[in-house]
Amino acid sequence: MPLISKTITGMYGGVSQQPAALRLDNQCEEMTNCIPTLVDGVYKPPPTEFVSQLREHTPSATTLRPHKIHFIDRDSQEKYAVIFTGDATTPIEIYSLLDGSLKTLSYNDAVPDKAYLTAANARSIIKALTVADTTIVANNTKTPAKSGVPDQGWLFPTAIVNVTHGVAGTTYSIYIDNIQVATFTTGTTTDYATFRTSNIATELYNDLVTWQLTHTTFRVAKEDNVILIYNPSNVDFDFRVTDSWGNAGMVGIKGEVEKIDDLPKHLPAIVADAAGGEQGIVKSVLTVRPIEPISDTGTPQTYTITINGHSVEMVLDGPNYEWVTYSLSQLKIALEAMFVTYSMSGFVVEGPVEIDDPHHWYRRYVNGWADFITIWNTEDTFTITCSVDTASLGSTYILTNTTGGVGDGAGTTLGEVVVYVGKDRDKPESFGYYLKWVAETEEGTKNTGVWKETTKQNQDNHYNADTLPHRLIRNADGTFTFGTIDWDARKVGDDDSIPYPSFIGNPIMDVFFHKNRVGFLAAGNVILSKADKYWDFFGTTALEVLDDDPVDITVPTTGVDALRWGVPNKGDLLVFGPTDEYMLTSGDQVFGARTAVMDTNTNFPISALAAPIRCGANVFFVSPKGEYASFHEYFTQPQTLTDDAADVAAHCPRYLPADVAYVTGSPTFNMMLACTGDDLEVFGYKYYWAGDQKAQSA
Repeated sequence: MPLISKTITGMYGGVSQQPAALRLDNQCEEMTNCIPTLVDGVYKPPPTEFVSQLREHTPSATTLRPHKIHFIDRDSQEKYAVIFTGDATTPIEIYSLLDGSLKTLSYNDAVPDKAYLTAANARSIIKALTVADTTIVANNTKTPAKSGVPDQGWLFPTAIVNVTHGVAGTTYSIYIDNIQVATFTTGTTTDYATFRTSNIATELYNDLVTWQLTHTTFRVAKEDNVILIYNPSNVDFDFRVTDSWGNAGMVGIKGEVEKIDDLPKHLPAIVADAAGGEQGIVKSVLTVRPIEPISDTGTPQTYTITINGHSVEMVLDGPNYEWVTYSLSQLKIALEAMFVTYSMSGFVVEGPVEIDDPHHWYRRYVNGWADFITIWNTEDTFTITCSVDTASLGSTYILTNTTGGVGDGAGTTLGEVVVYVGKDRDKPESFGYYLKWVAETEEGTKNTGVWKETTKQNQDNHYNADTLPHRLIRNADGTFTFGTIDWDARKVGDDDSIPYPSFIGNPIMDVFFHKNRVGFLAAGNVILSKADKYWDFFGTTALEVLDDDPVDITVPTTGVDALRWGVPNKGDLLVFGPTDEYMLTSGDQVFGARTAVMDTNTNFPISALAAPIRCGANVFFVSPKGEYASFHEYFTQPQTLTDDAADVAAHCPRYLPADVAYVTGSPTFNMMLACTGDDLEVFGYKYYWAGDQKAQSA
């Protein structure tokens, strides 16, 4: 006996397909266009009001309607219907639900943005979630990927020498490519100046400068007790240091260090200036070399050295080796005086340095020796020229200058100095981590800074945003913009310590919002962003797991089917797979990456098309069963506090068709509505709970 459009009391039990003898007195065979209630009986539903036709579409009884419709209920003044058409030309249309007007939509990059939305059946492929004025849109046929472009790491192979302890009577040595390139032995216990760490570093540095003149692809720099050695030609090299104090007086670091305490507290400043040259370690090497046999009488000769427009003179007036050393010493004094007189900040001069290398290109007639001094500036680039009195060109000696040393002013810079700190051997579960030197400028020439955690160098740390979920933004003027999301890149660690989220390489099947985090389901994983940072899915540090870090957890199942839906429910997250339900919870602890656990909860099949919905205190979902569908209410049993899902349509098993595509509900009216895939029918379910007893299920 169908009931149509008139009030009848007592039939609040709704439809039942049971035999008449088994049917309850308050049930009927069919109920069309009616609402059953406990108080008012059965009455005609309130009327709908035609506002506007949004777009033309001819429904088909045999084909699912391809459009995906997402509603945005912003406030009482703004309500929208977002229609994902799947069309390559117009994949999104946005209408006001108040007046039916079409809203203005723009794309950040139309070609790839529209390609992300193109789908043959948008209703089953597109997932959408609105958070404030941002709607996150995911296409489950797209596979999220990395950017494929590694970040540039340190530019050159780099080594650090950290002189940590000065010990009397100790030999300190540096080896490059298994050749000793610098060595120094400190004096006795009373010769304090020799075993200061800064002095040891200076002596080793002087040897390195000498060695560098014949190995011009290398650069060296020093500050206090720390030396940097690197190769701008990007040629790698072997490196080690030794000392006769049990190798405990000096630390050599190249790419890796065992413990953080071995790192120096400062590094020489090597940064690019505005002109592209190198600040801090720019050098010009002055050398004196004989050009004629020593038997020449040697006429006194005047040399002029000009630096940034200021000049000093040096007169060479003797033919022997000691004379050369003395003259360079006097030149050093004159240069230092000039720096003070003209306030030439940042200039440093060292030397004279002796070269004793039979293969050195400066070797000439004076016992195979040549001396030189070194000038550099810790703040900026500079120019230097040398000239000779041409009236006495037949001199025995000539002063020449050669740009070189650390910093050639050619615009090459060291880049980031990064070291890997190995994992704690006493903690097998720990990971190593990476630190980079971040310089901080202070007054004067001393360079300060800190070691900050960073990523492994030359690795991919970004996403290919075109393959990840996009966002639809409601702008302040009421228009909308669609485009990619600025996902946060990995900032520390590597693929072992801070891996990519597990949705990389796996299509995203659903989008949800839980505990102030954006969440995705991908394959068998539940992935949630950092708390309050919706686009960040990387951990903060490789040293420990923080409470607000992302959550990436695998469901406990032997199956391989992808998860389908995620619904926040009573403080936990109810996750639906094809045939099982799981609960993501932290128990009585604060939810976070360290406390989240995933447990199997129940075992019910669920529709792949109609998303479950939370209405009131319970969750409703559709389960397919052949040509029909059952309608389940997920709830907690009050006696046992266990979860169960009652089939509220058990008394009409062949009533709800299998192609239910959309479910919605109103906790105010205790009513659920299910729409079929062809949009031709809407089925209603009316319920009422009286405490823990269900008084109505119609």
